[in-house]
Amino acid sequence: MLSNNNNINNNNGFLNKTTQTSYELFEGYNDKLLEFAAIACTVFLVVGVPGNILTIIALTKGKRNRNATAIFIINLSISDLLFGCFNLPLAASTFFRRAWAHGDLLCRLLPLLRYGLLAVSLFTVSLITINRYVIIAHPRQYTRIYQRRYLTLMVMGAWLMAFSIMVPTWRGVWGKFGLDINIGSCSILPDRNGRSPKVILFLLAFLVPCICIVVCYARIFYLVRKAAFRTREPATSSKPRISHTAAPIINPISQQPYVYACDTVNDENRKPFTVNEDLEYIDVNYSFEDLPISYEQISYENCPSNLQSKATNMIFVIFISFVICYLPITITKIWEGGRRNHLFNISGYLLVYLTTCINPIIYVMMSSEYREAYWNLLRCRCERSKHNRFQKPI
Repeated sequence: MLSNNNNINNNNGFLNKTTQTSYELFEGYNDKLLEFAAIACTVFLVVGVPGNILTIIALTKGKRNRNATAIFIINLSISDLLFGCFNLPLAASTFFRRAWAHGDLLCRLLPLLRYGLLAVSLFTVSLITINRYVIIAHPRQYTRIYQRRYLTLMVMGAWLMAFSIMVPTWRGVWGKFGLDINIGSCSILPDRNGRSPKVILFLLAFLVPCICIVVCYARIFYLVRKAAFRTREPATSSKPRISHTAAPIINPISQQPYVYACDTVNDENRKPFTVNEDLEYIDVNYSFEDLPISYEQISYENCPSNLQSKATNMIFVIFISFVICYLPITITKIWEGGRRNHLFNISGYLLVYLTTCINPIIYVMMSSEYREAYWNLLRCRCERSKHNRFQKPI
């Protein structure tokens, strides 16, 4: 049993270096709840790590997938992979042991990497959102904005910004990293002057991407609906039109045009200027005179994919998943009542850890081109394994 001098560092429930390896955490928590949390972290680790590795390999292997969207998703997967490899084993161990048993250095590194990698993920989600908006609202500026050197700066900037905001806390200038027994985890604590950036950081981490998602996807939804209504108008406009024999569509996955195999109405003189990646992107900000080709009259009865339905589904899934995964942890960090509720506190952490698994599903599995990249990778490995199995020895 520890003496009183080596017990609690102060009345706020923060521990010093000598007690971090032996002080019991999660006092009063239900054993079943902690066991479930440990198992959940293990499942996230087992599912998320291979899933993110598969995503990285699949998107880097095919040349047709090397574009801005793929680079951002790869960056997101790298962040989630590092988070899963480092944070999830330590979190599972803490839930299982009901104690921190990994020393002071790891207790400082854990929140640094946890919050830093989460910030990288959130910045990347914002970059993906802006990327989708530019594709739809300003497709003519897309190739100029998302050049290779600019993409490198965007990715590097996400990492530098994420970890640079952690430097003052790491140095103890604005808060400090340590063990907080109130939440049962290594986290951001007040410094010697009682200052802590936790509330500000979590509010910004939630509100900035949330506002970005809401504004960009609201604009996307508006443009898609506007384009859908305009394509339903009769083809009797006095605007000049250019006739084409095929309807070229710019695909941001492959960055190569291809012909859209969809039945249309009155398409003899009306062809689309669109970008297809789960959605049919139509820029409605340009006049007909500015466009190299005119709009297409889309027949929703004959077309295999409904433009408005796809836009709605994608926007709904991305926004709802973001709110569900990040709102609870934000509440627990800024509201003391949330921390006192044991179930809510544990759920907040688990939902954040869940993002290491669902990000590949949302941003990859909802894209037919990325699903094809997965399939090609797995099929290639299976065929190679089958070939090696039946190959005769020399």
